Amino acid sequence: MEDNNNLQYITRSIKEQIRECINIYIPRNEWDALKMSSQLLDELIQEIAVYIEEDLMALKEKDPAAGKLEYVFKAYLSFKAVRYYRIAHAIYCEQRLEVSRREQIARLMSERVKVETKIEIHPASQIGKRFIIDHGVGVVIGETAIIGDDCYILQGVIIGARGIAYNQPGKRHPTIGNNVQIGGGSRLLGPINIGDNVIINPNCVVTSNIPRDTTVSISNQMQISYNKQKERILIYGVIPKPNNQIEIYGKNLSDLTLHFIDEETNIIDDIDIEVLSRDEEKICAQVYYYKEKVNYPYKKINLKAVFDKQTEIVIMDAVGLGKNLLRSS
Repeated sequence: MEDNNNLQYITRSIKEQIRECINIYIPRNEWDALKMSSQLLDELIQEIAVYIEEDLMALKEKDPAAGKLEYVFKAYLSFKAVRYYRIAHAIYCEQRLEVSRREQIARLMSERVKVETKIEIHPASQIGKRFIIDHGVGVVIGETAIIGDDCYILQGVIIGARGIAYNQPGKRHPTIGNNVQIGGGSRLLGPINIGDNVIINPNCVVTSNIPRDTTVSISNQMQISYNKQKERILIYGVIPKPNNQIEIYGKNLSDLTLHFIDEETNIIDDIDIEVLSRDEEKICAQVYYYKEKVNYPYKKINLKAVFDKQTEIVIMDAVGLGKNLLRSS
């Protein structure tokens, strides 16, 4: 009941903050010159407020440490960063303002809140409903990033471009689906696609597409992507050997189908794998090539292990798998 009573107060406060922020950066005479009536401005404020209220309610629901709504609203700097992103993004997209003017205003807003919260969200990025940043220090979300609804990210997450200097204009940041969770310290780099319902555990580096309903984890310094029925099998080591062979170590390995896949998760048809021996904890396999190695375009080769057509584990470039296999003799 207390939260319900506070919600009306918080809703009023959100709208007042939006209006105050807009008035600081865009004087009333500038709105008048654009023929922006009070009614149109109220509609813009209401549209922004709806997004912010949904962000707040989602954070309250999903974070057990959140406590009361008023506490989250006033105390959470991570929520403040999201709140001001919503305002800056709305200004960035406001077609009645001249392009350079709205871009300048939006960046001024985002730069100010970056200093206060240690979270940087580019105002041009596109973020869906009920978005949560928890803890938040060190989060960076790049200009062309697209994030779906109901996503939850922790501190230190970088949603960025693959290069450092001289990145090419255009789409260079990830596109992330709905209901994606990203653990602290993870880095998603480049114009990749992350499917719906993906969980990326802490400290992963993701530079290729991840299909929906997948979990990505670090295990023994090897990055593994698997679906959510992962208890049935485990792979904890893939070692390239001489003579185009590999050894796979894990548990419950007696009934697996193996495929090589590329960075886009497509099966590589011109590289085949034959199991030479296997038991519950080790598989020895021979790799066959259908053309000269120097002609293969793959920078990375990932290994997909499929069990009973429902469970799969993807080993993402384990120990430089692509480089080692294509160089081995």
